[in-house]
Amino acid sequence: MKGFLIAPVFIVSFLFTSNPPNYVRTAIFPPQRSENRVTIREELRQRIQQNIATHSERLSKIKQGRIKQYFSRMIRRLEAAVERLERLILRIESRLTKIKSSEQDLDTTKVEADLFNAKNLLESAKSDIQITRDDFDKLIGSDNLKENFKTIIETVHNIKQQLIQVHKILVQVIGEIKGLRAGRTNTSP
Repeated sequence: MKGFLIAPVFIVSFLFTSNPPNYVRTAIFPPQRSENRVTIREELRQRIQQNIATHSERLSKIKQGRIKQYFSRMIRRLEAAVERLERLILRIESRLTKIKSSEQDLDTTKVEADLFNAKNLLESAKSDIQITRDDFDKLIGSDNLKENFKTIIETVHNIKQQLIQVHKILVQVIGEIKGLRAGRTNTSP
């Protein structure tokens, strides 16, 4: 009985030694199996690299789609704001012409100068929107999406600030127009 216990311990000790004899090594790890393992590892590494590449490409396309959605939404909003401000400028101009035609002694030079400045800022914002729209495809097609998205956000922010400035000027112009007519009563029925 003791002989049966010593034999398995002897065989196990050969397996865990740092340099087992050749007959044990070839019995446990046949040479063709170790070569197969190397080729299998290389194939796995190649497949993993391909999966990583396709996954990063897929993520890149998703990011591009999100950036396009953001850009189109912001351009639509900015163009709507430009249209509203243009309508407001037209209404203010028509009001100024009515004021000039009805009352000759009012000084509207400051109001007209402010209105001219607002028009110039609005035209500048419109041209910036068009330039940004034209450059968008170049920005989205390059490899560095993160930096390009920051550039797009910065450009949209600058256009937005221009539109805010135009709005402030127009609010000031409306206040000045009301100030021109303050204290005057309309005598016609």
